[in-house]
Amino acid sequence: MRKNGKNGLPLGSGLYWKRDVLYVEIWHGGKKLGQFSTRTADTNQALRFKDAKLAELLKAEQTHIADLAKGVRVSELLQDYIANLERREADSGAYMMSRKYEKPSYKAATRINKHLVPAFGKLKPEGVTTDVLIAYKNNRTRQHGKVPTINSEFRILRAALRRGTKTTPKKVNPLHIPDFSEVINDKAEKKAARTSTISEEQYTAIMENGSEHLKPVFVTCIYTGVRAKEIKFVRRDQVDFDANMIQLRAGETKDGDARIVPMNDRVRAVLLAWEEKTKQDFPKTRWFFHQNGEQLGSWKTAWNATLRRAGLRVLVLDKDGKEKVTAKGRKVWKNLVKFHDTRRTNITQMDELGLQEKDMMKVSGHKTVAMSRRYNQSKKAAESVRIAQNAALGKEASAPAAVAPSPSNGDWKASLKDLKETFEAGLLPEDLYRAEVSKVLESR
Repeated sequence: MRKNGKNGLPLGSGLYWKRDVLYVEIWHGGKKLGQFSTRTADTNQALRFKDAKLAELLKAEQTHIADLAKGVRVSELLQDYIANLERREADSGAYMMSRKYEKPSYKAATRINKHLVPAFGKLKPEGVTTDVLIAYKNNRTRQHGKVPTINSEFRILRAALRRGTKTTPKKVNPLHIPDFSEVINDKAEKKAARTSTISEEQYTAIMENGSEHLKPVFVTCIYTGVRAKEIKFVRRDQVDFDANMIQLRAGETKDGDARIVPMNDRVRAVLLAWEEKTKQDFPKTRWFFHQNGEQLGSWKTAWNATLRRAGLRVLVLDKDGKEKVTAKGRKVWKNLVKFHDTRRTNITQMDELGLQEKDMMKVSGHKTVAMSRRYNQSKKAAESVRIAQNAALGKEASAPAAVAPSPSNGDWKASLKDLKETFEAGLLPEDLYRAEVSKVLESR
């Protein structure tokens, strides 16, 4: 004879009342399988529901175990990863649904099919061991794969395996996922990260030799930090010459959020001239940045040609001083400036002008401080320490107070640096400092 508890229900049955309906908590083998409504207030019917539900859950688990025994392969997990990327892109707006070759899913699929599938595709998840990962890394290194590239491939594989643990039913046992920290070298990746910014001389050379449609793009990116892909979606009505702002629409930025970026006087002058040319030659186009009235695609060819004319694209020489060629007999070139350096240059310049980090992130679209600082190549912190130490040592004592350095049109960056040193040393009021900075920027 079964014993009932204080609630009138059999002890150990897992039944409990909720709004006059019996619910059941099902356990098996020390593992909780779930909580379910029996949809009845009758104890006997609820117990029969529990038995039927337990049998159903156990059958599903046995089927899952049988499927795992048959063998889910890593190639299937990698294809699931690509399909998930494609679904996310479909929900992310125009930025992700642009040309095929620009989509993250296309780039990931290319990398997966070229490297990961041949190496891991036929393995079961439990076959991806630490030794297998190390062997893959050694092989990719022999193929001259760079550290960031190899790390990215391992992150894709790890994400595919982890996603298999979250499917219903599970395709991967979480215990079978190896420790990728053995092969993903974050420190080496940081050391290999590009740190170059574009100098004023390089900027001038590019603007003098740039393709006509590339000049407004280049000057806008280097002074606003807009991403190369984001700028392709800017329409003419998004460029406000009265407010000196460019409005980026939601769904047309990398993170999907709308953003406003400022136009300084140099950008405004170039864009005004470009708009006048557009009105004359392509009055019906809706795109502000365009090539012959059409939305911009890839400008890789125009960029390479610009750099070659500017002397910033050079031939690579072998150890004997001869021109290096590929297996197909093509010359190997090296760009001394990457277009993405515009973004790093913008963030560095904003920091050197003394802008707050939150304002810099709002303009650039960075969501984390870590990423913003990764792009920032400014030496402002070291300069601030040097000036403070000199002041403490008394080296600034004889400097005249509240006198701004005279700006030099020939080297406006040096003038800004002198102004900032004087201001941070406490020798120049803030209002006078900002006024002098404005004068220097206007006289560039």
